[in-house]
Amino acid sequence: MNANDVSRPRTWTWPSPTSAFWPSLIAFLLPFGALSLLLRQPGGDPTRYIVATSLPLALMAVVFLLGLPLLSLYLLVLWVPVQYFFTIDVPILPAAADRFDEFLLFVLTVACLIRLSREKRFLDLCPWIAAPATLFLAVGLASTLLNRVPLAPALFGIAMHIEYLLAFWIVANLRPRDRTMRRLVALLLIYAFVQIPIMFWQWKQAGAAFALLAGDAPDLLRGTMGPGGGNAVGYFVLLGIGLLLGLYRARASGSQTLRLAGAFALLFPFILSGSRISLVVLGVFLAWLFLRPAIRQPRQLLILAAMGLCLVGGVYYYITRVLVDSEDILTLELNLRAESNPASVGRIAYYPISWEVLHRHSFSPLIGTGPATYFSLAGRKYSPPLAEAYNYRWQGGLPPSGVLGTGVEYGYLGLAAMYWIVLSFFRIARTVWRRTRDRYWEGIARGYFVALLLFAISPLITNVWEFQTFAFTVWFLGGALYLHARREGLFADSR
Repeated sequence: MNANDVSRPRTWTWPSPTSAFWPSLIAFLLPFGALSLLLRQPGGDPTRYIVATSLPLALMAVVFLLGLPLLSLYLLVLWVPVQYFFTIDVPILPAAADRFDEFLLFVLTVACLIRLSREKRFLDLCPWIAAPATLFLAVGLASTLLNRVPLAPALFGIAMHIEYLLAFWIVANLRPRDRTMRRLVALLLIYAFVQIPIMFWQWKQAGAAFALLAGDAPDLLRGTMGPGGGNAVGYFVLLGIGLLLGLYRARASGSQTLRLAGAFALLFPFILSGSRISLVVLGVFLAWLFLRPAIRQPRQLLILAAMGLCLVGGVYYYITRVLVDSEDILTLELNLRAESNPASVGRIAYYPISWEVLHRHSFSPLIGTGPATYFSLAGRKYSPPLAEAYNYRWQGGLPPSGVLGTGVEYGYLGLAAMYWIVLSFFRIARTVWRRTRDRYWEGIARGYFVALLLFAISPLITNVWEFQTFAFTVWFLGGALYLHARREGLFADSR
C-alpha cells in the first residue's frame, strides 16, 4: 500500500444517489417495517412496538455509518464531551442516549476490521499499549473468577477502566488524514472554550445555592462533563490550557498571541471548577514546560510568572473561600476516623483502611477483591458490601481515589497495569515532541503531557481513570500522536 492509500482512505465517501447501496438498504429494512406494523396492536404492550420500531432504525444507522467511518469518528468526538449535559443537566434526551458513544465505538471497531480485511493489513495494536491493556483485562477476569464476583458488575467495572482505549486503536488503524486529525483536535479545543459560557450560566443559575463558604459549592459548576463534579470539567479545561501552551512553546504556525490569550481565558472555568488536584498538576506542567527556556528567554519567564500568579490566586481562592469551614487542607484530608463524627474521615486516611481490605478480603493481593467490589466508580453503581462496610466518609459517599479503588479491586498487578498504560502513552508523546519535524504535532505532544500528569498524579486522591468523558479525550489524542509518529517513522520498530 502506498502513501496515497494512507492519506486518502477509499471507504470515506458518500454513496452516490445511483448506488446500489440505497435500494439494498431499503430492501433490508422492509421486513422489519412489516414486523413493527404487525406488532402494533391496539391496546397491546407498547414495549414490543418500541423495540420493533427501534430495531430497524438502529440497523439502518449501523449499515449507514459502517460505510462512513469518518462521520462516526466526528460524531464520537462531538458527542462524548456533552453526553451527560444533554441527558442529566439539561435532559432534552433520554438517559439511554449516554450510551450512544459505545454504539459509535462498536460501529467504528467493525468498520476498522472490515477495512483491514479489504486492504489485507494486519491490526496495529501497538505492543506498548496492548501489553498492559491485556494484562489489566486478564487480571480483571481472573479476579472476577477467583473472587466469585457476579459477571455483570465485573464486566462493567473492567469496561469503565479500559473501554475507551478502543479510541486509540481505531485512530491508529483507520488512519485518517492529517488534516482530519487536526480538525478533530480543534473540536476538542472548541469544547474547552464552550465551558466558559456554560459554567458562567451554571454560576448564575445556582444563585443562592452557590455559597462560596460551602465546601461542595464548586461541584455545582461542572460544565458539560456531568458526573465527576468540578474535577471532570477541571481536567478537560486543563487539557485545553496544556494544548494551547504546548503549541505556543513549539512555535507552531498560527497566532501565538491568540494561543496565550486563550490559555488565560480558560483559567476562568478552570478556577470555577474547584479541582484542587488540577492546580497541583498545572504547577508541575508549567515548571516542566517553561522553567528551562525561561532561564535563557525572559519572555518565557514572564509567561511562567503570569501563570504562576494565577495559580497562587486560585490556591488563595480555595483556602479563603471554599475551605474556610475546615482548619486546613491537610487536616481535612489526613483526619482519621472520629467516633463522634465518622463522616469526617479524610481520604488519605483510607490508605491504611484499603490496605487492610486488600489483604483481608481478596483471593490474593496480586489480583484484588474483584471488579466493582470496592470504591471504584463502577462499584458505586452496585453498592458492594465491602464499600458499605468500610465507608466512613461523607454520609454515604465514597472516597474518590483511583489508586484505592483500582488497587483494591484489581490488586497490585491491576494497578501496575494502569500505570504501565500511562507510561506507555508518555513514551509515545515523548517520541513525537523530540523527533517530529512538524511543529504542530510537537506542540500537541508537549501539551498532552498535562493529561498524562493528571493520569499519574490525580488517582492518588481522586478518580480520573474512570471519568469516561476525559478518558476518551486522553486516549483519542494518544492515538492521534501515535498515528503521526508512525507516518513519520519516528519509532525505531516502525515498518
